[in-house]
Amino acid sequence: MTSTLKLLALLALFVCCGSSMLHAQPAAAPLTTPQVQLSAAEKQFDETVQAFEKHLYDSGAFAVDVTSRWTYKGVGKPTKGTNLLYVAVQTGGKYRIEAGSAAKGKAQYVCLSDSRQVTRLHKPAKYYSQQPASVTQDDLQHDALTLQTLSGSGVELLIRPQMRAQLIAQISSVTLVGDETLDDQQATHMQLTLIDKRMIDVWFTKQKQPMLVQLTTTERIPISDQQTVQVVTTSSFQWRVGGPLPEATFKVDIPEDARRVDDLLSALRDGDTRQMLGAPAPLLELTSTTGQPVRLADYRGKKVIVLIFWASWCAPSTNSMDTL
Repeated sequence: MTSTLKLLALLALFVCCGSSMLHAQPAAAPLTTPQVQLSAAEKQFDETVQAFEKHLYDSGAFAVDVTSRWTYKGVGKPTKGTNLLYVAVQTGGKYRIEAGSAAKGKAQYVCLSDSRQVTRLHKPAKYYSQQPASVTQDDLQHDALTLQTLSGSGVELLIRPQMRAQLIAQISSVTLVGDETLDDQQATHMQLTLIDKRMIDVWFTKQKQPMLVQLTTTERIPISDQQTVQVVTTSSFQWRVGGPLPEATFKVDIPEDARRVDDLLSALRDGDTRQMLGAPAPLLELTSTTGQPVRLADYRGKKVIVLIFWASWCAPSTNSMDTL
């Protein structure tokens, strides 16, 4: 158990590599102790993570483009999609995060800090919010909308600070899979197993300054005693390390027709709810898991209908699926 906990702490270095830039903290010292003998795989993971974190911190700034492909199968028709993500971080409390999709386009959601003010913009809803940046630059730790938007891509691991204690409680083992070729470059494949049986596979380039180039999360969600759905997300990373980054990186143009709100997540969740209370329900037509059309109007005067909108790629949705 002691060895396992020690190894889990090493993962926190990988997860917090971005937060060290946000908080302008020095790189963490290697996690070793005379009482714990690390295996060869654990030692290699330790050294790789240390070198990766140090390289990002020493650079003063970095940017990464992430292509995140997800697939869903198990109940109903299998579905898949591609999310397009971007993260830029610079010392002094500056960062920019974008999230979009191949279907809808890039930067549908933008969250950025110029070290003085945090701006969040949801383009499709035409909502935005602005708040003063915290002195400690820990805004993202409490930013549910951003974390939910990025969940499963691996990007949330790069930007979310102070995750060490949670990770130690979640991971049960780390395995060195071996060397593989990804996009014509040699990479080392390592696999993490979480206590809840989820799997995380990571690939780091084999070089003096190893870089994270791919991350895959696999989650199986039981929805009944006989049925399970599976969501697999594979993210590829394209890095640009070193700076400073252009000043335009930490600015955003607010559309003239966008409406400022106090809390973006609340506005997205409840924005139209009050307007619909007491009004007739929309004439929804949906498709059941068996492929049959379901018309809300057909149930008028017959039953009480409760609609819960659920998405396989949405972390809160999957977390609540067992209860539903």
